[in-house]
Amino acid sequence: MNHSGSTTFFTILLLAYATHLWMKSYNSMRFKHFIIALLVVPAIPTYLNVNRIEDKPLSLIFRVASASYLAFYAALIVCVVVYRLSPFHPLAKYPGPIIMRMTKLWGGPTIRNGPNELSTIEKELIPQILGNRGMPKGPLWGGRSFSKTESEYDSLIALRDTAQHTALHKPWNQAFGAGPIQDYEPLPMMRVVELNRAIENAITSNSDGIGQVNISKIINCFSFDFMGDLAFGGAFHLMKSGDTHPIHLMEDGHFLISLTQHVPWAAKFLHSMPIINSDMQQFLEFGLKHSLNRANMNIDRKDLFYHIAETFRTELSESDLSIIISNAILAIVAGSDTTSTVLCSAIYFLLKNPEVHERLQNEIDAVFGDDKILDVLRDELAASRRRSTPAESVSDVEQISDNDIIPNDPIHVPPNAVTDIVAHLSGSQQHRFRITFNKDALTASSSRASSYFEWTINTDPKEIDTEENYKAESAVPDPNPIEQRWGRAKSVYRTYPPSSREDDLEKNTLRSLDGVPPTMIRPFATRSRRFMDAYERGLNGKQAARAAKKYRGHPILPQNILDELEMEGIV
Repeated sequence: MNHSGSTTFFTILLLAYATHLWMKSYNSMRFKHFIIALLVVPAIPTYLNVNRIEDKPLSLIFRVASASYLAFYAALIVCVVVYRLSPFHPLAKYPGPIIMRMTKLWGGPTIRNGPNELSTIEKELIPQILGNRGMPKGPLWGGRSFSKTESEYDSLIALRDTAQHTALHKPWNQAFGAGPIQDYEPLPMMRVVELNRAIENAITSNSDGIGQVNISKIINCFSFDFMGDLAFGGAFHLMKSGDTHPIHLMEDGHFLISLTQHVPWAAKFLHSMPIINSDMQQFLEFGLKHSLNRANMNIDRKDLFYHIAETFRTELSESDLSIIISNAILAIVAGSDTTSTVLCSAIYFLLKNPEVHERLQNEIDAVFGDDKILDVLRDELAASRRRSTPAESVSDVEQISDNDIIPNDPIHVPPNAVTDIVAHLSGSQQHRFRITFNKDALTASSSRASSYFEWTINTDPKEIDTEENYKAESAVPDPNPIEQRWGRAKSVYRTYPPSSREDDLEKNTLRSLDGVPPTMIRPFATRSRRFMDAYERGLNGKQAARAAKKYRGHPILPQNILDELEMEGIV
């Protein structure tokens, strides 16, 4: 290698290493930075090489430029790979396949599943990552944004800036306060009547009185119609028309962001390409159309759109309207998709477990009209939610302190790394009954993101019974008597007109507590007696909880309860 060649080689290597250090300093690289790194920087050695050529035929210049760019890219790749495989990388001590150390293409509950990422299903990490005191959202959410420019507000769920998130959360807090909730209560009843009528028509249309209904389709239409009532003043009538185009439009509109969340630096570029972004754009236009129609309506009913707009108080500006529209679209997606998934899953598990189905029917027959809590139904819905996670529980959060050590099982996450809680879905076969199910109604469709930490934790064999030994009641603990009575009292309290006078507040509170029916209090007293009896017999907390659940309805426990629990392995 001559002197000029060695100079060129070291120049390219030095520039590649400097570019690597520069790119590494960004948690989320913008597209313009990416262009600078890959197009502008390698132009420097290209210019030096071309400048040495005495005669400059175009073909030779092209070959020299191509060789310089390729050499730069090769050197940059080598720098990145060597760093990620080296012991100097902050995640070097975590196990994982070699290929996953080099690029994001995959044991233990916490593994290194990417160059700068950890994958975990450990419950102890959740408080450190989520919640008010958790980490801010990571670059994944930049890729899940619907907006094309960084100056635009996006929906509440995708905001990474905590100050903006707090500002946009205020309208939601007020829109779901005690007063607005009363305004929303009549809305689902109208749609429930329509749902019953649709199923009844399917049954009576057959001479044998047995109807065959695609329950996932009709529940999807039901939840979409209800959210249309809640957010847009009754914009949709899918149950009546049978048209599922808006639902498919919503699903297709999320396909692109399910990809760009993994390459957030390319999101803005891909969003600007109509041929790629057409489905998302159609969904946004769909939401914009109905939002503008709702903004121009004069209706008496106070819906979600009304209450969110009320928080701005003054005349709406164009920026305020864009915020309201984005949040109205969010309500449609979050409300209809999650509700339909849980309801379909609940029906699926009820039909698959006839004994639970029979218990629920008996409970409804026994307590309907007595204002009691439907324990079996509550347990079933909770179990369905755990087994079929209704929303993409993608939790990509960034940069925690270098001193954050998780108690009991220390997991040290270095600064400038991304902690992405990831899991994998297992398929669910399609089951056919008189009521048929779509596979996509029970599991995440391909148009959604594939990161589901909540699903994995909720279906961990250590945390819940297997599907073959299904127990709906294991999915949710029984509220204690105070919680249940207070919940009923709050429902009564919301029926009273709002007031700021202290004497009115006190009077309404006492009336609410007195309004809890004795038939509702009796089971609480019986349950409390069971627990007192259990502790008097020397049972520990775990044994007392199991005994109280096993002998529900009995004021005292049998004399041989300790022997029974020991036989069950509860000691």
